[in-house]
Amino acid sequence: LRDTLLRGRPGAVVWGAGPVGKSFGRELGADLVAFVEVDPRKLGKRIYGLPVVPVDEAPRFAEALWLGAVAGEESRERVRGLVAAQGRREGTDFVAVA
Repeated sequence: LRDTLLRGRPGAVVWGAGPVGKSFGRELGADLVAFVEVDPRKLGKRIYGLPVVPVDEAPRFAEALWLGAVAGEESRERVRGLVAAQGRREGTDFVAVA
């Protein structure tokens, strides 16, 4: 990702603040700028010092690469739908990595 889709972007946003998203975010390190989450219990918290924001705040990070990192096919499809509703194209500015 660093050599391709992340090149020239100000970082990445991980969609999913559960175990899969946290693990992927940890691997991104300094390239990570935020997490997007639907679970109200996680919203407003910080993971690795970065904000966990609701879906409607994701456009704040419009220049970043959005990465879906959630467990389960149903959850991945939900993320894909939420991302598509915001005009993102899978494979270009959004990638499901888990």
